[in-house]
Amino acid sequence: MSPRVRGAVAAGLLGLLVATARAADKTPVTPDLVLSYWTGDLNAYFSALNVRAHWLPDSKRVVFSVPDPEKPDRLWIQICDVDAGACRRLFEGSDPVPSPDGKTLAFMRGKDAERQIWTARLDGGGEAALTKHPGGLSGWAFGMAWSPDSSRIAFLATPERDKEQEQKRQERDEREKAGGSTVVVYGSKEERPQPAEIWVVDAGTRTSRRVGSWDTSLYELSWFPDGKRLLVYGWRWGAAYHEPKDDSDVIVVDAATGTRTNVVRAGGEEMYAAASPDGKRVGFFYDADDVRYPDLYSVAVVPSSGGGVRELTPKLVASDRPIWSPDGSSLYFIARSGAFSQIERVALDGRRTPITTAAANHKNASLSPDGRRLAWYEQLADGRARVVAARADGSDPRMIVNLTPQFDGLALGVGREVRWKSTDGVEIAGILVEPPGPRVPGRPLVVEPHGGPIGGLSIDGQLMCIGPLERSIWTNKGYVVFAPDFRTSGVYGWDKILAGREKGDFMERDFDDIMTGVDALVKDGTADPNRMVVGGHSYGAVESEWILTHSHRFRAAVIYEGAGDWYRAYGDLYSVGGNTSLAWQFKGRPWETPETYFKNSPLFMMKGATIPTMFIVGDGAEYGGSNASPYEFMYSALKQQGVETQMLVYKKEGHVVFKPANVRDLTGRIVKWIDDHLAPRPERRS
Repeated sequence: MSPRVRGAVAAGLLGLLVATARAADKTPVTPDLVLSYWTGDLNAYFSALNVRAHWLPDSKRVVFSVPDPEKPDRLWIQICDVDAGACRRLFEGSDPVPSPDGKTLAFMRGKDAERQIWTARLDGGGEAALTKHPGGLSGWAFGMAWSPDSSRIAFLATPERDKEQEQKRQERDEREKAGGSTVVVYGSKEERPQPAEIWVVDAGTRTSRRVGSWDTSLYELSWFPDGKRLLVYGWRWGAAYHEPKDDSDVIVVDAATGTRTNVVRAGGEEMYAAASPDGKRVGFFYDADDVRYPDLYSVAVVPSSGGGVRELTPKLVASDRPIWSPDGSSLYFIARSGAFSQIERVALDGRRTPITTAAANHKNASLSPDGRRLAWYEQLADGRARVVAARADGSDPRMIVNLTPQFDGLALGVGREVRWKSTDGVEIAGILVEPPGPRVPGRPLVVEPHGGPIGGLSIDGQLMCIGPLERSIWTNKGYVVFAPDFRTSGVYGWDKILAGREKGDFMERDFDDIMTGVDALVKDGTADPNRMVVGGHSYGAVESEWILTHSHRFRAAVIYEGAGDWYRAYGDLYSVGGNTSLAWQFKGRPWETPETYFKNSPLFMMKGATIPTMFIVGDGAEYGGSNASPYEFMYSALKQQGVETQMLVYKKEGHVVFKPANVRDLTGRIVKWIDDHLAPRPERRS
């Protein structure tokens, strides 16, 4: 052996030893450790980490809210100097929004009915409630925005249930106590959602007035630069009103009169919108095909007075809302690119420029007023989260705040993007999470199809739904976790969706995408083909059911809240009145194209299934979960065919098991199920 070769071997061994030592110095990620975060006091901390940083007018500082590590149910507003990397706590509150003049901070404080908009001076002091809105201001659709002159704040609110509706509910409760009827008539006013309202509060006099009220949900409220008009998008979910179709609109509202103008009308898409700096155009997410395939949109512009829509990009899996550059020449947006969501910029002539490329999910992007800097929330593939700032072209990124310091001493799995070719040559992406330390070939494999299916991959675990540390539970046991994407996520192009619709083979093509990814990991030595399990939640569970009924390669499966019967899903639970998305995908309603619904529903394909399977379901629509009957059918089918199976029904739980005792029980059962089936089996002697 030459000196050079000996040196290379020695260096390699030294690197291996160093990596092993570093991994050994870390705290193992166990189920108990993860549960201490997600079912204990720290649950509030990690649940509140969806940080959105707002730039101050000086384009040097940002404000945002973070939970208190010592008292996680409390949130504090912080201000950070990006250049100095110095942050300081201001006061208790959440969701801060600085006024355009930089003098005042609006924020939220209080819980439930006491949750109101507050203001304080940015230099400290003057904290006072700005609103006293009946019932409080909360909910995932709530939003507020300063007027350009810093004199007013517009906000969205959903009023308390009106007196007539509340009276009917009380009367029904009284009838039940007296042994009478508790009937609810579908489509009656008692069932209809409350109308959404826009309000404006004067920051000086602290008086509020209602601008308008509409029978639709409203989102992403903002002002036009003239301070006279408001921009919002409305979404009316037909099923909630027992109507056959959905509606969505980009809406301009006169702030003084409440006069509403629909700039663009569509069939239920999420049309997040933003006014251009000169107020002449609106940038928004748009689906020209108007087919209600959620989250698959082009970035588009339209005159703010209405008119022709101009698409700047092809259809993308887009999220958040577009952000205009200060000169109005381009829009920043977030879209899926392979395994992760990335920030991009598109010019008005359609030229696209990637801004971020890291192996992380990016969201809540914010552009500084001078247009030179960006800030965003970033979650890395191993689960760590942080707030990052960079130049507007993505260069020179720097961490402003580490949001998960608790993870720094843990033996986290090592996550990265992997890509492979499906059976028809389409390149698919996934996330591979491996044990820390030296790479060991031929490890047991946990395959986790994601939910949705639109939107792509999640960094959070998909088997137990207990957050981003979940996958490190498996890697600390020596398993490899593979989260494969598949084409119905929309990430791989609209043409793939159209082809699946035309041939009616969505599930078959997804199966090919997943299994070719598994084959690639077996081929390169990452995975042991004889020690593999599969499982997922929601749509990930449906994909797992398809694998259950079309493969014999896995030792076990976990099916968590994913009823695999599209025929029934068209009109039950949350789709009473019909599901426009399914009707488009399957080219008709169930009674019109029943064969397409059946051929994509694994419930009807249980003959010959051999994979031991654990089924997990909540307690029906009343608690936000699924009905148990499809799972009971599949459970019975496996039992009758002599296949090992378990079925767990968590009473008074919804789509995700939430109560701490139940989360602990579910986690323990899934971990044992996976461990038992991945355990080495004794070799047979001839």
